Amino acid sequence: MLRLYNSNFNFIQQLFTPSYDLFVENTFSPVQLATECKLSPAFSVGFGIKNGYRSTVYFDLLRTGGSSIGKKTMATFATIRWYYQMANRIKKGLSASNFSGNYIGFQLSGNIFQKRDEFQNAKILGGNSSRKWITEYHFEKLKRNVELRFGIQRRFLRNGIIDFGIDVGMDTYERLSQNIIFKNGDNNIYQGGSGFDRIESVMITKRDDRNKWYINTNLKAGLAIGDFKKRKKEPLCDVFRCFEDEKSMIKITWPSITVGQNNQSALMSFAYEYKIGESPFSINN
Repeated sequence: MLRLYNSNFNFIQQLFTPSYDLFVENTFSPVQLATECKLSPAFSVGFGIKNGYRSTVYFDLLRTGGSSIGKKTMATFATIRWYYQMANRIKKGLSASNFSGNYIGFQLSGNIFQKRDEFQNAKILGGNSSRKWITEYHFEKLKRNVELRFGIQRRFLRNGIIDFGIDVGMDTYERLSQNIIFKNGDNNIYQGGSGFDRIESVMITKRDDRNKWYINTNLKAGLAIGDFKKRKKEPLCDVFRCFEDEKSMIKITWPSITVGQNNQSALMSFAYEYKIGESPFSINN
């Protein structure tokens, strides 16, 4: 199966981050292309590419303020999945060997096409409240990511696919520090001067890698192409739950939860929908 879908879709969170950069990068760019191949009815392997991560520069070791540098890159990943119910369901005649099922997966990913020059030779001159150029910077970029996932993947209609689950993972960042040494130690900010003409040397120090763990939920949806068995008629009730005659309904979104060392968030929405008499209209809150 070949899949093209969004990466870690979190539309609710986008409503609370009205930044143009975040909107463009997180809503439009995160698309991943992946292939999944069955080794047996219960096990599959997959490979794919998705948008990568920029390097980040911090102005202090506490990482209280920083910015992204360099161009967006691409990341590759490899996945192995165990559809733990599939073999038993096939044995009982309840399903075929397909890609619709609950699974436990392991994924390894890392950045590619990231130039080392952008990471080591970035001379960033930021000012502070004392009207002096900052002389010490701390850079880091994502080196690799490992992730354990419990997921629920379902195909719907002919080429639709949806995958939602919970991830437990760890990011490993490569780090280094950069000290900018000014001539005569003069790092004062002068009006009309950039400061680059007074740089005497730049010292680069390699630091230990930093690990960051996290737990999050996410939802992915997209298109799938594969050697699927054709049907004369696609059962819409497999996609839309076909109610006989309901008057009201309570709806809950798939929660967006992130628990990590640097940030924690939990976002969820609830809705109540009530049908107006026998009309095709309803009120939704």
